[in-house]
Amino acid sequence: MRPALALLLICLFTPLPALAGAWLRGEGESFLSLTGSLRQAGSAEYLETDLYAEHGLGPRLTAGLAYNDTGGDSGHALAFLRLPLGRRDGPARLSVELGLGAHHRQGQWRPMQRLALAYGRGLTWPGGTGWLNLETALERRRGLPDPEYKIDLTLGQSGGARLRPMIKLGSSHTPGQRLGWSASAHLLFDGPEQVTWTVGLERKRAGRLSTALILGLWRRF
Repeated sequence: MRPALALLLICLFTPLPALAGAWLRGEGESFLSLTGSLRQAGSAEYLETDLYAEHGLGPRLTAGLAYNDTGGDSGHALAFLRLPLGRRDGPARLSVELGLGAHHRQGQWRPMQRLALAYGRGLTWPGGTGWLNLETALERRRGLPDPEYKIDLTLGQSGGARLRPMIKLGSSHTPGQRLGWSASAHLLFDGPEQVTWTVGLERKRAGRLSTALILGLWRRF
């Protein structure tokens, strides 16, 4: 009960938004996101936290921070820059992201780098709108087998209903190791002051199988 209570308190008392993927933030606009995942892997149960922030530094440059912690056992802290590729006036977006930071395992921090390419597209259908985002990434973590290749797909509804679905699929691969994957389904609903609440369920294999209840808050400024 204590991990579940901690997760609930994090979500209730932290004022925090949608991860941009291929899209850049408008100049002067900011976004914060906090996600708590109560994860169970076999007999182990722990709270995983993700903090994400980004700010539009200019019409063609977005800067951000990403932090992840898996119950104190592992995680990372990463600063990144996102730049657009090609035209920005059509329905599709293409961007590149460069990240530098550090990762840790059992308290030992080491450098890491990340290079990502993202494709995003707005979607419309009768009675609603949505988005699709596809991202490929290459990550290097000193002290671990690398590189790690990742592909993530997100499909969500952005308008037309009070409760909106979002689906996320992901895979990761390091040469010589077993393929990792994740699949999650979420519901999004808006609160006051540009806050969006999220709740979801995830099934994941990252070395071992796990299941997670995910709660989060997104906020735009």
